[in-house]
Amino acid sequence: MAIAVAAVVLLAASCIALFLRVRALRREAGRLGERERGFRDALWASNQRYWDFHVPTARLRYLVARHDQRGTDHDFSSEQADPAAVIHPDDLPAVVDRMHRYVAGETSEFSSEHRVRADSPAGSRGGWVWIRARGRAVEHHAEGSVLRVAGTSLDIDRNRAVERENRIASEVLRSMNEAVAVLDEHFRFLSVNPAFTRITGYTAEEVTGRGAEILDSLQHEPASGRGVREGVAREGRWSGELWQRHGSGEEFLCAIEAATVSGTAPHGERMYVVMLSDITLQKRADEELRYLANFDSLTNLPNRSLLAERLSRAIVRARREGSRAWRCCSSISTASRTSTTRWDTRPATASCAPSPSACSRRLAMARPWRAWPATSSP
Repeated sequence: MAIAVAAVVLLAASCIALFLRVRALRREAGRLGERERGFRDALWASNQRYWDFHVPTARLRYLVARHDQRGTDHDFSSEQADPAAVIHPDDLPAVVDRMHRYVAGETSEFSSEHRVRADSPAGSRGGWVWIRARGRAVEHHAEGSVLRVAGTSLDIDRNRAVERENRIASEVLRSMNEAVAVLDEHFRFLSVNPAFTRITGYTAEEVTGRGAEILDSLQHEPASGRGVREGVAREGRWSGELWQRHGSGEEFLCAIEAATVSGTAPHGERMYVVMLSDITLQKRADEELRYLANFDSLTNLPNRSLLAERLSRAIVRARREGSRAWRCCSSISTASRTSTTRWDTRPATASCAPSPSACSRRLAMARPWRAWPATSSP
């Protein structure tokens, strides 16, 4: 009887232990299932694809998300693919080389950016798309060699296009002859191009974080620079010419173009892009050409071109105001003969001076002109 009771108790204890074991296994399986669902949901939400590469057979296995017709639910299925049928032929040799280097232990992880077919399990759109694949060994042979490599792939086709545009813009800025600076909303320097250092004498390290007032010239009032910056902040754009101060303390004339750049978000950060061109030599050359065109190089006196310009201005002003313009004509024979023929150091005599009658006739011709009323503005 005692043996039977002991057997019943032992059987009951075994059943209880088995029940507890089964319940623990179910709980563990439930936790593993939740983790797997979380992992799959994270892959689906981040638009990544899980892949598994079997090294001996060189076969790929993908975990692919399948969406229902309404697009409100998704499920995952496993598919296999041949790497040569998925990867772009131009990129396949480089991908294979990176995998061999990783399996040989030359790199710490497998990483590659290459094109795959968009209709393959790795792709998400039509045509060829760029992906970034990363992975590590998850299973080894008994002797320690890599058996399986697993990882994720991310569609970077759009990001790659944006990066290409950013590289082009960066190269354009670096190759420009004009100085370009980016300032924050408080007009502090964020970045500058190499031409900025060449024109202003300040390196990127010297101006980053400092205000734009370090370039303000002493030839302008302190409020002038502040007014320009306030105008840019208020109007969104400003252009003009200002004197600026070089890093060495010298002054130079600049043609400045400033514009506001706002962020894409509703309350995005506001920045300002400023382009400066040193026009000191150009202005100096323009002034010299203007002087040579309007003044005599021998006597430094105004010439006929300047006289005609001033006379036309006076006539236009008289038309507009309804007043009179006077013209006085005179001729100095001695000075004319001296400047057009030769230098003459002899004192002027009565024979070379104009006669009184000639002077009287010329003064009589210098009568006033009555300006007619203006009928239209020039």
